[in-house]
Amino acid sequence: MDAEQYSLFLDDDPSRIPNKLVWINLPSVEWTIVRTYNEFVDIINKRGLPIRISFDHDLGDAAYKEFFRAQATKTPINYDNVNERTGYDCALFIANYCVGHKVNIPEYYVHSLNGPGKMNIVSVLESAKKAMKQPHQHVLILVGSPGSGKSTWSKAIEKANPNNLVRICPDEFRAKLGNGENDQSVSAAAFEATRTAMTDLLDRGFGVIVDATNMYRKTREQFVSIAREKHTIVTAVVFKVNRDTLISRNINRGKEGGRNVPEDVIDKMLAKYQEPCKPEFDEVIFI
Repeated sequence: MDAEQYSLFLDDDPSRIPNKLVWINLPSVEWTIVRTYNEFVDIINKRGLPIRISFDHDLGDAAYKEFFRAQATKTPINYDNVNERTGYDCALFIANYCVGHKVNIPEYYVHSLNGPGKMNIVSVLESAKKAMKQPHQHVLILVGSPGSGKSTWSKAIEKANPNNLVRICPDEFRAKLGNGENDQSVSAAAFEATRTAMTDLLDRGFGVIVDATNMYRKTREQFVSIAREKHTIVTAVVFKVNRDTLISRNINRGKEGGRNVPEDVIDKMLAKYQEPCKPEFDEVIFI
């Protein structure tokens, strides 16, 4: 169905009026207001894609609580801790809708005051824009220290592009082949399994996200080589985070049952870091 010419404003706070927000200048138009993910999806399914959208991120108490937890621990938002749909889920819906219907992402704004949540919404929508503009296969090679946010970001991008991109991660192959993600005795086999999976996915027509540290040219050169052999567009996605934040995130991740990389290992990685550039990659993006 053809979309109506309407503008959609998403926010759970009934006191927020689109044209009276003081921290963002939204267009002075008539806005259709929705308060929940279900209302958001329902109106688009009934009326078609709006010409513009303004997103809030936190749509309930659990999202607010997770925002403050992430701020206090200096860790990324963990959506597993949020039992209601957020503006991020609405952005995923828009990304999937537009990719599936082969229509452009509409004009959008993010008026949320949740900074990390805003970045997640923008990242999903911009990734969908890029995926639709480029007809070729893509390989995204992530570059960043443990705790820099690579896995959170890559899982979100994979979820937003389920028919185009598949995430692969050596840590997860370590867990399958050995005694958990920290089992360095199976690292060689885990990386070999990652390269094999990458080749297979590219042969089947998928784009690939390589979720590994890839801090040095030598450690990422085989992934780049496979991508070049398959004539894909190769992009480095670089996560630059200061040392203190990395250490804090790793400590907190370990407390929550995740992988805690020792401080001295992180220091060695930072000392040997080689920043990606052209012509090693077709494009370098900094997050």
